[in-house]
Formats: sequence, C-alpha cells, structure tokens
Amino acid sequence: MSKVNVTIKFFSTIACEAGCKETELRVSSKLITALEEIERATNSNLYLQLQQGRISLLVNGRSVKLNIQENILKDGDTLAFLPIMGGG
Repeated sequence: MSKVNVTIKFFSTIACEAGCKETELRVSSKLITALEEIERATNSNLYLQLQQGRISLLVNGRSVKLNIQENILKDGDTLAFLPIMGGG
C-alpha cells in the first residue's frame, strides 16, 4: 500500500490525549492502517474510541464509516477527530 501525506486535527479532549491540536504525518493510504499509524505516532487509542462511538472521524469534512474497506486516503487529505457531543 502506498504512503500519503495528511494533516491530522484533534479537537477538545482528544487533543490533550494526542499531545497536540494538529500534526502532519506520512501514513498508509488505507484508512484502517493509517489509523494504527496515527495511534502509534500520538500514543493514543483513537481506533478503539471510534469503534465505541466515543469520537467521530471526518476526512475532508465528511464523516467516515470505519467498516468500509475501500476508504483510501490521498495526499493532502485532512483527518479530524472530534468528541461526540451529547445534549438534551
């Protein structure tokens, strides 16, 4: 699988966990593999939180479903990790 350069943005408590609000990384173009690489680079458990529905992931401003194997990243993509907000 090829590698791509992406910008990664972390919001709210996720930024605290990741240790930064934004970073650029060279990761696999396959989203699932890229998530593992981002976790290692930031020493976080983003994938587990995504699976549990505690956070959401946007790629270029669009929500992404993790179970779709065809999720392929391209050079210049922006990934944003956001906490799920509740309200009433």
